[in-house]
Amino acid sequence: MVDVYVIKFGGSVQKTKEDIIANIEYILEKQKQGVVIPVVSAPYKVTDMLKEAVEANDKEQFKDTLARLFSKYIEFSDQKSYEEIHKELHKLEEYFEFRQRALAITAGEDYAGLILRHALEDKGIEAEYFDGFQAGIYSKGKGIIDLEKTLLDNKLENIVSAALARQKIKIIGGYRGRFASYDKDRAVVLPDNSTDATAVIAALAVKKFHKKFYGMEGNVIVEMLKDVPGIKEVNFPGIEAKIAEKLNYEETIEIASNGADVVYPIAVSIARKGEIPIIVKSRTSSGTLISKESGTTSEKPVAAMSVEKRYQISITDPEMIAEPQSVGYAANILSAIASKGIDVRHIPDSAETLTFTVNQKHAKVGNNKLEDELKKNLKHLGLDTEGKKVISKNIYLVSVVGEAMRKPGTLEQIANILKYNSISIKSLAQPEEDVAVPSVTLGINEKDVERAVKELYYGLFEKFRRKQPETLDFPESAV
Repeated sequence: MVDVYVIKFGGSVQKTKEDIIANIEYILEKQKQGVVIPVVSAPYKVTDMLKEAVEANDKEQFKDTLARLFSKYIEFSDQKSYEEIHKELHKLEEYFEFRQRALAITAGEDYAGLILRHALEDKGIEAEYFDGFQAGIYSKGKGIIDLEKTLLDNKLENIVSAALARQKIKIIGGYRGRFASYDKDRAVVLPDNSTDATAVIAALAVKKFHKKFYGMEGNVIVEMLKDVPGIKEVNFPGIEAKIAEKLNYEETIEIASNGADVVYPIAVSIARKGEIPIIVKSRTSSGTLISKESGTTSEKPVAAMSVEKRYQISITDPEMIAEPQSVGYAANILSAIASKGIDVRHIPDSAETLTFTVNQKHAKVGNNKLEDELKKNLKHLGLDTEGKKVISKNIYLVSVVGEAMRKPGTLEQIANILKYNSISIKSLAQPEEDVAVPSVTLGINEKDVERAVKELYYGLFEKFRRKQPETLDFPESAV
């Protein structure tokens, strides 16, 4: 069996016509090594443009967006392709005409797929494009991918089996999914960044097909092409961090869920189930390999760090420890936030204080501050808001991930790095010892975060690389 490469082309590698040409060359080179199944996101910023037009309910703006895209990328095609693409892109306007919101918002993926298909055909290579609905990427609703139904259905398996038989290159579009209703299936919008998951699911379908017909799973790899060379050990402005050569699934999920916005955590979780290796890379780099094996060693016990800016709210109220008022207190607060569709992370605090953080985009609900909206919701529930002290601020959560967290004294070493540099730890969270990937998450004030990340990176990565000691000797500063 030949190797199979499912290659996800992110929006950041589809910015210009030169990018499209470079992507074609990359596919042709990979074809010398095995079968290629491209999976496409919308070109850079295109989805934002389409969303804006759809939400404004402006048909002319939607048409103008498609027209600008058409003129931007068409320069490298011949006259025949020009006419065919123009005809096919014109059909995308019908999505808006018939109030197909899901189809209109995800038209960017169709656009990318059509451009790639015609660019391949200009090179004499037959290709065919399928959107996520046609490929049978099923959704349970509310943005949740139905992996079991997707793999049980034959739609995706038929596409990959034809690709393996080399009956044209099969291109699959992301972001759009399929929802099975009682009368007729309909197209739905999958979560942002879910094209990563579409690529991994396509790889699972390849493994399933191989096992069914050959009795073995074969070698299938998912490559996620981006405009960065891989996943940095820490991604923070002003820090020249190295690229992590290897991360395991658990380490990647941990940092991706806590600010390292380089790969969709659900995609990594799906890859873990099927032991699908993922390489996050650029067209020219070797990238970061994500698999079941960690890159941590006794010499490099920390895998990576992540940094995420959050909005923190602390509520102090003596009623939290007074019965019967205390019963269901936290549940009422958190359910009031959840009713707005906001993801909440609880931070352990004192007996009379409840502290939690939310994503920065949820710091406001409409034109109101989140804490003001919270007070309104509590009043609506019949709860008294008088006497409650509510404090809000920006906070940075710095997560350190790796086997070093299992070693006695590592947390003390981290605390010493910050203590020596006069940096306060505002909160600390550490999971139970038996979790798959050990980590610690520190809450750091906004004014201190740059120094904190710099000193932690130096102490936990650079010093190990230089000295490779059994334990770190403190204090020594990066500056």
